[in-house]
Amino acid sequence: MATAHENLTAIADMLTTAGFGPIEVYATPATGFPDGVVTAEMPCGPDVATRLLHLLGSVDVVDAVAGKYHESDTVVRLTVRGLTPSGALMLIVGGFDGATDPDAVALILDQIERQDLPGLLGMLAGRETSRTG
Repeated sequence: MATAHENLTAIADMLTTAGFGPIEVYATPATGFPDGVVTAEMPCGPDVATRLLHLLGSVDVVDAVAGKYHESDTVVRLTVRGLTPSGALMLIVGGFDGATDPDAVALILDQIERQDLPGLLGMLAGRETSRTG
């Protein structure tokens, strides 16, 4: 039987092979989940919204939140909580740096309460495409 670490490594490899990398996969401690909740985190980059948008097709979205770790942090993390096809809870996190892309951060903070993730990520992905040509 595979260990929790081996399972997380396999998930990271699968997501990277599927084109969602770079991505870090780890378990977030949570009550009721002895092995933690699988968390896939995408660091800030030029195509984070595009990769998040594609990942939405792999999970049944429950909700999303956006926030910083602390006030002086420039990175806003958009966290999508969803269920995998097997019914497991998964957190998908995308980082957006307000120091390099303040307009993306402003859009996230303005739109997050509406919980229209496909719409929000579509707008962010459109900005990414126009910026990278």
